[in-house]
Amino acid sequence: MGNCYRKRSTPVRRMAQGSNEIDDDEGPYVLVFNNNNTLSQTSYNPSHSRWGTGNRRNHASRSNNSRLDNLINHATRRRRDQQPTLSVCRLTDEDLDKHVIETLSTLRSSAENDTTLILRMKMFRFWANGETGWNMVLRSLIRAVPLDNALGPSAITLFIDHCPLPTKQGVMKLIADLDLSWEKAAAEFINGPNTDKCARHRNICAVLGHLAESLAGPFSATMLTPSTLQYFMCGLEQTIDGIRIPIINILYSLIALEKFAQT
Repeated sequence: MGNCYRKRSTPVRRMAQGSNEIDDDEGPYVLVFNNNNTLSQTSYNPSHSRWGTGNRRNHASRSNNSRLDNLINHATRRRRDQQPTLSVCRLTDEDLDKHVIETLSTLRSSAENDTTLILRMKMFRFWANGETGWNMVLRSLIRAVPLDNALGPSAITLFIDHCPLPTKQGVMKLIADLDLSWEKAAAEFINGPNTDKCARHRNICAVLGHLAESLAGPFSATMLTPSTLQYFMCGLEQTIDGIRIPIINILYSLIALEKFAQT
């Protein structure tokens, strides 16, 4: 399943130890399968040991027998420590971006009732079950969905639909974290790499437009803050400081504004 893999350096806690509380901060977590059976296993067969009965010419002393027992106990502990364990780690932005990219690949090549795709969509709902997790998932969609993926905007809509409905505070926090403004949009078009600037602007338009469509009414009007409106309007310009605005950004700015206008 998409959320079970080996972590590189994130500290983990075994589920069997003590309390279930990991820390006091809110946020989604990921279940990690730690398979430590790659360690070499040493055989402590007494017949092959120079301390065992294989050396019949010398009588084993009491100290030698004690050392043999210590070796056997050490081997037993190592085999027990090498058993796979389950750990819980905090979900990171890198983990979410990886899950988004892999789910896009699965979506392209899978049928609607594919088990892998169903499990991956359930993971979006699980991680987004809370204000912090929902914010992380939507920011990951904005950050990770590439421009050259034909299913990108449709996938954003699908992923959001599989997440729980957000609270007003959660949506306004997302907009505040994005820090939208005319100047921010212009800086993205002028200074950012071509693919990154187009993808982020398009994805923001797709995310906010779908939220406006899903949360129709006074709530969607609240989302269209002056800074958000200026961000969309900047995407309607043909050129900014001699830089030509890609047609795809103009189109998605129009679509986002249309969805806000319909509510």
